[in-house]
Amino acid sequence: MTKNKLASELVRIAKSLLGYSSSSVVGKTFVLTGAMPSGKGRTEVQQTILDAGGKIKSSISRGVDYLVARDPDSGSIKNQMAQRYGIEVITEARLNSMLRGY
Repeated sequence: MTKNKLASELVRIAKSLLGYSSSSVVGKTFVLTGAMPSGKGRTEVQQTILDAGGKIKSSISRGVDYLVARDPDSGSIKNQMAQRYGIEVITEARLNSMLRGY
């Protein structure tokens, strides 16, 4: 097992022990926009999604499941495009609930 695979497996085990369940994130595609209210950087949030089995895209298109936005009601271009494509716009708090399996 390579160092990277071992590290990924250790992260997965640690998250499992901490109560994270990736069941509602696995296979889902996410786009992030704006600053996250928690103060976490987008790269950190994206890595958490990837570690939980999700996918990341940088722009809104068909096939994206969720847009994670600081303000789901904002009039930003990404929010408008998400609405046009029927993509659910969620907050970071909702994403965290999904990561925990709620």
